[in-house]
Amino acid sequence: MRHSVLMIRPLPQCLKEIADFPEDIRGDLADALARLDNGQSLSMPLSRPMPSIGKGVHELRFEIVLEFTESFIF
Repeated sequence: MRHSVLMIRPLPQCLKEIADFPEDIRGDLADALARLDNGQSLSMPLSRPMPSIGKGVHELRFEIVLEFTESFIF
């Protein structure tokens, strides 16, 4: 099957935010978008269709673990 046209078009603001995601999350996102673009159906917990927003709109969910250290100076 030849697939030459990308049908998914992220909003410019989304692209700016995605650039700040950890590399592994960006890879998982790219994989999920490619599967959706190829017509595959994703399911919860990764993807949830949102027909009330628009035809073909999906919410994609990824878990990002943030590591940080808090310091208190007295």
